[in-house]
Amino acid sequence: MNQEESYIQGMHAFPLLELGRMEEDAAASRKGYEINKKDAWAHHCLCHVLEHECSVTCYKALLLSSRVADNIKTCIKISDNHIWKELEKDDAVLPEVYLNAIGLLLRLDVRDALKGSIGDRLKLLADRLTDQENWYMSWHLVTLIVWGLAKVGESSKFEFILSKMNKKKQQVMQKGALELLGSDFNAFGYKVIGASDEQIDVFNEMWCQLLLKTGQSKNEVIRERIKVRDGVPFMWRLLEKSYTMVGDAEAESAGERAKKLESSYF
Repeated sequence: MNQEESYIQGMHAFPLLELGRMEEDAAASRKGYEINKKDAWAHHCLCHVLEHECSVTCYKALLLSSRVADNIKTCIKISDNHIWKELEKDDAVLPEVYLNAIGLLLRLDVRDALKGSIGDRLKLLADRLTDQENWYMSWHLVTLIVWGLAKVGESSKFEFILSKMNKKKQQVMQKGALELLGSDFNAFGYKVIGASDEQIDVFNEMWCQLLLKTGQSKNEVIRERIKVRDGVPFMWRLLEKSYTMVGDAEAESAGERAKKLESSYF
């Protein structure tokens, strides 16, 4: 009855996205966008589709994509001009600003780029994150706050956050920590924290990076992640590093693939 209403297509697209039915999701969001290019639901979900497809168009459309974090200068411009600028608005929703800011800084840290003046931005943000009013907004924000406070050496504060969780939440967090010890970890199993696929994928990147930093060459783990989204240059760089660790000649081809993607995006 309402198939030609853009917002109906956009709203239909979101549950398809959450269920991982990406082809159907793409069809619904694109149809909604074609009907009305200003429809927020359709436009938002189409951005998720493009990100999943690792489309070059997505790089232009999404400021906070995982690929943008491979370009440090771009990230700083985003942080300063598109995230922190929000704080100057009277109607700014502070937890949302903090979520976007710390999410971007986490991606930079996974890429070993959280240094110098960039690291100072995290210290500035951490001062705001100690406000307890932000600690119970969402599990996603709490997870990032725990990382941020730990990163700047405020361990006593994030331990206090964990102590204030109810028993059920503590059990979920503990279960997650235990599963991190296994190579079958997949952050997508923890979407209950309220993060989108793109927001939660950084934890998979973090896990792969951690494996390599602890001397574990896990080519199969990284290859599985690349199967999901093979257009992210950072993952190809990790695969290159993993191959290099064991003297595998495939390291060169992985590096070339990463270089090609980087040049096409940036």
